[in-house]
Amino acid sequence: MVGAGAGTGTGTVGGDPAWPVASGGLRVIELVGPVGAGKSTLRAHLAAALAGRGVEVLEPAAAVDRVLRRSALGPIAGPLLGSRIGPLVRTVVVDLPFGVGRLVRHPRLGRSVVGALAASPIPGWHRRIIFRRWIEVAGRDALVRPRLAPGEVVVFDEGLIHRAVNLFAWRPDATADSVKGYLALVPPPDAVVVVQAGSGVAAERLAERGLPKRLEGREPGHVAAFLERTRRVLRITDGWLATAGLPVVRVDNEGPEEAIDTQLEAQLTRLAGVLRGAGSIAPVGPAFRPGVGGIPRPAAVRSLVGRRARVPQPPLAVLARLGIRAHGKGRPAGGGRGSSLILDTDRGRILLKRYKATVAVDSVRGEHAVLNYLEATAFPAPRLVAGADGETLVEEAGRLYAAFSYVVGHRRADARLLPPGAARHLAATAGGTLGVLHATLAGFVPPTSSPSGFTSPAGPRVRDVDWYRALIADAPASLQGSGHPAAGGLAQRLDPVAMELGRLDATLSSAEPTRGVVHGDYGPYNLLVRPGRPIVVVDFELARLDWWLTDLVTAIPRFAIGRRGWSEDRAIAFVTGYLERNAISPAELERLPEVGAYLALRRAIVCVARWVESTDDEWLAEATEKMNLATAYLDRRHPLPDAIAAALAG
Repeated sequence: MVGAGAGTGTGTVGGDPAWPVASGGLRVIELVGPVGAGKSTLRAHLAAALAGRGVEVLEPAAAVDRVLRRSALGPIAGPLLGSRIGPLVRTVVVDLPFGVGRLVRHPRLGRSVVGALAASPIPGWHRRIIFRRWIEVAGRDALVRPRLAPGEVVVFDEGLIHRAVNLFAWRPDATADSVKGYLALVPPPDAVVVVQAGSGVAAERLAERGLPKRLEGREPGHVAAFLERTRRVLRITDGWLATAGLPVVRVDNEGPEEAIDTQLEAQLTRLAGVLRGAGSIAPVGPAFRPGVGGIPRPAAVRSLVGRRARVPQPPLAVLARLGIRAHGKGRPAGGGRGSSLILDTDRGRILLKRYKATVAVDSVRGEHAVLNYLEATAFPAPRLVAGADGETLVEEAGRLYAAFSYVVGHRRADARLLPPGAARHLAATAGGTLGVLHATLAGFVPPTSSPSGFTSPAGPRVRDVDWYRALIADAPASLQGSGHPAAGGLAQRLDPVAMELGRLDATLSSAEPTRGVVHGDYGPYNLLVRPGRPIVVVDFELARLDWWLTDLVTAIPRFAIGRRGWSEDRAIAFVTGYLERNAISPAELERLPEVGAYLALRRAIVCVARWVESTDDEWLAEATEKMNLATAYLDRRHPLPDAIAAALAG
């Protein structure tokens, strides 16, 4: 997917914005589907649809030939590729060194492939054919992927993901875990097109074109059993795709060609925003490779050690209502605003979340509505697991629960202390991901209102300035009568704080910053990363209808402030990444300090009210901190305005 500083291609179709191509977000597409679904036919439709978007679709052999001709071997290999020995050249130069090299460099993947073949009840010659085809696909993927020119995209109709069919469909005893284990190890494409067709249509196509060579001469019952196992492996693959953070397009390859083209255009348009904006961490950077670069944060290590000692019992009543059967007790996930448990179940690995007792039902329903909308638009975010009745929220013993498909292979973006270059890259990519999140949710209206947000796209705030003034009406007397050394000075600041909050509210309401659904808690701790995969955004519990600027002003410091304090370089990278994916006007962006002060003063008032209730000194300390932060924003002593100006200056 798109990394920091990646370029994009040009071309429009029906007014669609320019699509990202090879140097940006799209290099490799893989078609996945059952035998007879029509993957080869759909490839032609896909090539035509992408051609209008400035993308040239190549088949694997053509992509290999083009890359070799451009390489140092071009003068020698070029003339040979079109001759009788062309296939031998590809085998010797590409398949063997690159395909076998991939297995050698990734021994876990090698063990998975060899183990799957060794356990298959098929003749040795058949195993060799399957292994040879796997090596060919892996070698061509490894050669082509990093060497495509801008505008070139290779489409594999039987790529490494689809290879799972031949590795596991021959085994009647192949488990879902073995299939998913293999899928988690293969290099991912940039997008997957799932080709769907009914069994009847697939059978008709097979009858017209004939069976694959590996099935010719087999008894009908044997063929039917293999096709059923194929569909089972593809169902497992489809479930894995939902948790892998890969952009997926689904096309029903039935009916007239015009209907297929219309459907494909609609699906590609839906996917365009994700390809442009949902960036991934560059796979070449060592910061996210286990054991290489990037030091694990002490808090992450302490959390891991602490989790080993506590294994809570999964709430069986909640699982029963969701129709889920767990295998074992699971393990705590750690972090977050609630309590989460990772479970292996009959529906795959899930994350069962128990929300904090203070979270309202409406807040959770709003979060689930946002997640359902993001799933429909292919944005990389957690996928809800629904019960038989379609309900995703379960209330049990006064607590709220929800189950999510577990995102395999990712880790939290704040799990490691990063070197400067990797930290800047993370900030830029995270900024781009936030930009596409805002753009994706533009126009969506949640079914519930958050106390911190607006009632509607054009309505007032749920809690206006008068609500905050009433909250601290009696606070000055409580502060001065407490005898606390810091309370007296704070009491004298409350009236100016309330007046300034009113002024900012009037100023910002007049300016009318863009409203939309915001994440509400966007930071590294709510981003899941994996090299080469899209960033997965999690924890939408605070999502609400608000100014887009509220996400920006809270997120930028979380990526800009590191071990050595504020980094203007990372702040600029975040803002630049955001503007590349979701451009807002410079005049609106310059309102960020005022929005930051507005949010800080609101929080300061809430902290004062909570101190009055609890007399906990931590609330007084936070209230003072937020008031000082608001003053720094308004006096332009905060470094954020300079970073905004530098980002706008380019």
